[in-house]
Amino acid sequence: LSALATFLRFLLLRRVFTRVVLATVSGITRRTKTSFDDELVSALEQPLQFVFIIIGLYAATQVVGLPAQVELLSTRLVRSLIAFTIFWTLYRCVSPLSFLIDLAFGAFGHSALGDSLTEFTVKLARFVVVCVGVVAILEEWQFNVGAVLGGLGLVGMAVAFGAQSLMANLFAGVTIFLDNIFVKGDWIKGGGIEGTVEEIGFRTTKVRQFDKALITIPNAKLAGDAVINFSLMTNRRIYWKIGIVYG
Repeated sequence: LSALATFLRFLLLRRVFTRVVLATVSGITRRTKTSFDDELVSALEQPLQFVFIIIGLYAATQVVGLPAQVELLSTRLVRSLIAFTIFWTLYRCVSPLSFLIDLAFGAFGHSALGDSLTEFTVKLARFVVVCVGVVAILEEWQFNVGAVLGGLGLVGMAVAFGAQSLMANLFAGVTIFLDNIFVKGDWIKGGGIEGTVEEIGFRTTKVRQFDKALITIPNAKLAGDAVINFSLMTNRRIYWKIGIVYG
């Protein structure tokens, strides 16, 4: 009962923190001119609330006085939850902090990235955060991650022949971003399709045709074909055929 009361006490603190502290901070950020702080507070809200649950769970286990083996499991569970919260916070903060990518490229003398390349970089960063987070949690439970990765390497050699098209599309997507062939919203024609680019992903690009049909085309097909970007035209030539009777 004491452990349960301790846990419920932290749940009450969590509600007070949400209604007082977070509400006050959100009210302050709403009065600023930028939307970055609003997005950052929104990204941090759920992980900060989850921290109170972790602390309450840890405090409750300390009150009970568990046996040694059970206490070891509870300690690993709490440490795993802490690692999960840290990487969950990083995952949610990647998108609000994406403007730092443009600042970093500007510091090295490069031009600012487009929306498509920034979105691609955000997806890649989130993928890396998830992978590192999974490895950190597995290490906490004494899993030999090195042996698992070694086994996956042998399996990867076996499936590499079947994943050639996937890798080709992935590198083709990187080529599209780096060469700035087209960006989201451009009117393009290539690979046998014509329409407006809606999304550029890791493997495929989604193009909305003028009949409103959505076409998903592999990046390798676009990167290996001649692509016409009508949105970059400086002038537009219009051909008219005017029929005139002989008389």
